[in-house]
Amino acid sequence: MQTRWTRQEAIAFAETASGTPSDLVTACRAWTAHDVLAHAVAGGGEIARLVGIHLAGDPVPATISFQDREPAFRALPYGDLVDLVAAGGIFDLLAAMADQNGSLEFTG
Repeated sequence: MQTRWTRQEAIAFAETASGTPSDLVTACRAWTAHDVLAHAVAGGGEIARLVGIHLAGDPVPATISFQDREPAFRALPYGDLVDLVAAGGIFDLLAAMADQNGSLEFTG
């Protein structure tokens, strides 16, 4: 079964994140809320990059590892990460890919 996040869910997620202290310790060992949000935003950014390449008709390269893609996002202020989630830029790309019945490999 495939599920799709909606913009409303992204907004709800961003609202929850904005009400969460960035230094809150999470269930992910040694990760704060900031770390978890940076991980989610970095992953979404990589998905958006790969979908954009696919939609352009170009060969899709391997996924960039989270060790390589996350440092730039971890360096962002927590509020900026919340804003990126709320913007929901990935949704239009995913909708276009769904319209093409497309798929791609993410992290193998």
